[in-house]
Amino acid sequence: MVALLVSLKLRLLRGSLRGSLSQRIGLILAALGGLGLGLSGAAGMVALRWAPVDLASAVLVPAGTVLVTGWAVVPLLISGVDQTLDPARFALLPVSSRRLVPGLLLAGLVGVPGLATALVAAATVVTWSRGVVPVLLAIGSAAVGLLMCVLASRLTTTAAARVISSRRFRELGTVLSVVLLTAFALWPLLLDEHDVDYDQVEAVYAALGWTPMGLAWAAPADAATGHLWRGVARLGIAAGIVVLGALVWTVLLDRALTDTASGGMSRARVGSSVLEHLPDGPVWAVAGRSLRYWRRDPRYLIALAGIVVGTLLPLLLSWSTGSRIIAVGMGPFVGIMFGIATGNDVGYDGSAFTTHLLLGVRGKTDRWGRALAAVAVGLPLVAVASVAGAVLSGHGPLWPASLGAGTAGLFGGIGAAAIGSALLPYPVPEAGSNPFNGTGGGGARAALAQGAVFSVASAFAAPSVGLLIAALCCWPPANWLGLVLSLVTAPLALWAGIEIGGVVMDDRGPEILASVRKST
Repeated sequence: MVALLVSLKLRLLRGSLRGSLSQRIGLILAALGGLGLGLSGAAGMVALRWAPVDLASAVLVPAGTVLVTGWAVVPLLISGVDQTLDPARFALLPVSSRRLVPGLLLAGLVGVPGLATALVAAATVVTWSRGVVPVLLAIGSAAVGLLMCVLASRLTTTAAARVISSRRFRELGTVLSVVLLTAFALWPLLLDEHDVDYDQVEAVYAALGWTPMGLAWAAPADAATGHLWRGVARLGIAAGIVVLGALVWTVLLDRALTDTASGGMSRARVGSSVLEHLPDGPVWAVAGRSLRYWRRDPRYLIALAGIVVGTLLPLLLSWSTGSRIIAVGMGPFVGIMFGIATGNDVGYDGSAFTTHLLLGVRGKTDRWGRALAAVAVGLPLVAVASVAGAVLSGHGPLWPASLGAGTAGLFGGIGAAAIGSALLPYPVPEAGSNPFNGTGGGGARAALAQGAVFSVASAFAAPSVGLLIAALCCWPPANWLGLVLSLVTAPLALWAGIEIGGVVMDDRGPEILASVRKST
């Protein structure tokens, strides 16, 4: 059974390389990126061979703890259950959970994440090559730590299999994962190095060495410092936790194989009061559906979260250097970024775009409906960012110029996206799947389409941005002039983009459908 499951996983990996050329290139690039991270981590572990024992332990134990925790948490927040190892796929087969556990555990190591983790774990043996006894414990700790990583992932995903299958959990997990990644990226900017208590940091490292995630990684350090029996005890406890975890997983897997409850279908709200009171007509029907996407689709929520992250990063970076003036540009930045986020709305439809063709929806109708929804979501964000940015920068009276520049960038971006999404729709993860998944293709088209939208949006925002800079520097009348100018250029950009995009969509309907179906 072990050989069968491992060979099955290998066949699935080989099968994924038999797609189109663009899919193969995307998968190869993703694999190279993952292996690059693994090799980088392994190189860091090897470099610690010549570091003092205390320093090596202070780096390796937290790193190992984060590694095990990541295997346990990331699948829940981002991708959910690995479909190639989903217990539900074995429910109808005459096989027991005891026979499945070893094979599923080892099959979990097959793939780029498993290989990268194995490289890092093996490199820790080099880190502790400071004598025969530390090396022996390092070999054992690497094996136990590697098994603990995969087992942690299987435990959490099997236990939460029914919960994470719900749409609401996927939406919450998507947003929460972005928040966690953002916090991880921003925490160095939020810390003042002079306020760090290094005694407390060492105490944290010591405590991590006695947690289930850090026990195995701390054992070789004990042997290297002469505390052999303490290291053996840590490794023994860690091995016991792996055995206990495997038993718990066996019970959970047995329940998953025999539980036929469907879990029920929760009744979802069809729409909010605003959507229920939209006017009749095809334009408003398209707008209502798009508004539902912006409110409920994790892929759209990821785009909004990306805009927030992209706004906070330069803002916090500028504050960490003592300069707050960059905050005055938050309005135009959010406007342009939101325009880029709408640049592939047809791609998000996937095969559902067939409905538009079968019903004969005119291109202009489609473009207007999606644009109205985007404006309804994006304009309040731009307004808040413009006013908040002006206040945070210490130049509150400049909010009209900032709002004008942001509005011009928003409308210009949406207008450009109305053309770009009809000319260059590119593959995206299908609805209901992991929004972070790669599609294995469309990278060049995505870069071209997003670059074009960015260029057009920036061009339409440039005059208003110039007036914002003039008002900031030396010419106060430019403050309100920038807002007035945007009231002329912004609607013009939106109207032109919708008119051209509607004609392009009418001419390229079948080609658009063929392009977006490649993502599904």
